[in-house]
Amino acid sequence: MNRNHDLTTRAAIATAIGLAFSACATADSTSKDELNKAAQLKIEADYKAAKAACEALEGDRKDICMAEAKGAENVARAGLGAMDKPEATGRREMRDAQSKADYAVALEKCDTRTGDAKSDCVNSAKLRYGKW
Repeated sequence: MNRNHDLTTRAAIATAIGLAFSACATADSTSKDELNKAAQLKIEADYKAAKAACEALEGDRKDICMAEAKGAENVARAGLGAMDKPEATGRREMRDAQSKADYAVALEKCDTRTGDAKSDCVNSAKLRYGKW
């Protein structure tokens, strides 16, 4: 996919995580469960919007877009879950979720190739994301 879409996906992730953290920091009278539910609804809404944007695409471009949308959702959920864990554990889980998302997108991008170029692309993605 293009660089602008990658930046949009990352911006959506940052927004979801930022919303969750800021909501927790500023809402003294709101329960943790309510804040968590609101953040989950925001993540779901962002995912649905990203999926809807993918519907206009076709073929490999659509597959890549869908992988990016699902990856962004998974990373945002990991970020939300990280709030209840020790800092190092939360960061590791977010990094793992981002790595899995990036790997899924890389594999979808490899599907646009054929023959040796596709094989080389898949091998490169496996090396980059430690999937051997």
